[in-house]
Amino acid sequence: MGRNLEAISEMRKAESLDPLSPIVSADMADLLLAARLYEQSAQQSRKTIEMDPGFALGHYQLGQSFVLRHMYNEAIAELQKAIALSSGNTTFASGLAYVYAISGKEARLQRYLKA
Repeated sequence: MGRNLEAISEMRKAESLDPLSPIVSADMADLLLAARLYEQSAQQSRKTIEMDPGFALGHYQLGQSFVLRHMYNEAIAELQKAIALSSGNTTFASGLAYVYAISGKEARLQRYLKA
């Protein structure tokens, strides 16, 4: 509905109620991406990862913020972490394939798809 700032405000309330929740933090990072606040989303994702370095969604969200800022090598690294931590989550895997495709890494994409 395009009411990103209202959604962010509501998510801040959720964060205040459960400041140690990695999922709430990752959801905030996702909202910041939707609002096109890419650097803020990256900062939020780093906060999520600090809470729980093994939380795959935190790495995925950070990877997405890199993709949207055309930082493809950094995105690939984070998405690979997310995939490893999630035992191959297909959403994360498709995100990695997408980055390979848009970054011109055709050979890596073909190897990845064959694996």
